[in-house]
Amino acid sequence: MASSFLISYDSNVNDTSEALESFVEAYEGTVILTLHDKYFVERTADIVYRTEEGKA
Repeated sequence: MASSFLISYDSNVNDTSEALESFVEAYEGTVILTLHDKYFVERTADIVYRTEEGKA
Protein backbone atom coordinates (compact mmCIF):
# COMPACT_ATOMS: atom_id res chain seq x y z
CA MET A 1 0.00 0.00 0.00
CA ALA A 2 1.43 3.37 -1.02
CA SER A 3 1.85 6.18 1.46
CA SER A 4 0.12 9.51 1.12
CA PHE A 5 0.62 13.14 2.14
CA LEU A 6 -1.75 16.02 2.73
CA ILE A 7 -0.04 19.36 2.10
CA SER A 8 -1.62 22.73 2.75
CA TYR A 9 0.81 25.30 1.41
CA ASP A 10 -0.05 28.95 1.96
CA SER A 11 2.11 31.18 -0.18
CA ASN A 12 2.07 33.86 -2.81
CA VAL A 13 1.83 32.62 -6.40
CA ASN A 14 5.51 33.32 -7.11
CA ASP A 15 6.65 31.91 -3.78
CA THR A 16 6.03 28.17 -4.31
CA SER A 17 9.07 26.17 -3.29
CA GLU A 18 11.06 24.36 -5.97
CA ALA A 19 11.86 21.74 -3.35
CA LEU A 20 8.14 21.05 -2.81
CA GLU A 21 7.61 20.74 -6.56
CA SER A 22 10.51 18.29 -6.85
CA PHE A 23 9.13 16.25 -3.95
CA VAL A 24 5.63 16.08 -5.44
CA GLU A 25 6.94 15.09 -8.88
CA ALA A 26 9.19 12.34 -7.46
CA TYR A 27 6.79 10.95 -4.83
CA GLU A 28 5.14 7.70 -5.92
CA GLY A 29 2.26 7.77 -3.44
CA THR A 30 -0.77 10.04 -3.21
CA VAL A 31 -0.29 13.74 -2.49
CA ILE A 32 -3.27 15.96 -1.73
CA LEU A 33 -2.45 19.63 -2.16
CA THR A 34 -4.45 22.69 -1.22
CA LEU A 35 -2.95 25.76 -2.84
CA HIS A 36 -3.71 28.86 -4.84
CA ASP A 37 -0.83 28.56 -7.31
CA LYS A 38 -2.53 27.27 -10.47
CA TYR A 39 0.78 27.06 -12.36
CA PHE A 40 2.25 24.79 -9.69
CA VAL A 41 -0.87 22.63 -9.88
CA GLU A 42 -0.72 22.47 -13.69
CA ARG A 43 2.91 21.31 -13.53
CA THR A 44 2.46 18.65 -10.85
CA ALA A 45 -1.13 17.36 -10.65
CA ASP A 46 -2.69 14.45 -12.52
CA ILE A 47 -6.19 15.06 -11.12
CA VAL A 48 -7.58 18.43 -9.97
CA TYR A 49 -10.70 19.12 -7.89
CA ARG A 50 -11.61 22.80 -7.67
CA THR A 51 -13.89 24.65 -5.32
CA GLU A 52 -15.61 27.88 -6.15
CA GLU A 53 -17.61 29.88 -3.64
CA GLY A 54 -17.35 26.96 -1.21
CA LYS A 55 -18.75 24.37 -3.66
CA ALA A 56 -16.78 21.45 -5.05
